[in-house]
Amino acid sequence: MSTDRTAEILNYASAISRDVGALRESVKKLDALPGAVARLDERGTQMQGDIKEIKRDLRLLRDDIHRIRLEHEELVERVEVLESKQP
Repeated sequence: MSTDRTAEILNYASAISRDVGALRESVKKLDALPGAVARLDERGTQMQGDIKEIKRDLRLLRDDIHRIRLEHEELVERVEVLESKQP
């Protein structure tokens, strides 16, 4: 076998070795994927709980604002009645 052919085979083997190394690195990253997905799922579940709490708080605020408006209207009416009774 000629020296050129031997060098060509060694270069080919070296390229295959690099490709196998790159493939192993890719597989390592893929192995970490289920854990990352599980963490994202946990965060999504936590965010859903947080959103439910925020929605509840908003409903309570909306109810409070409605009650305060009604009280304000009642007070305005009472003041108008009192002012109308003054000479």
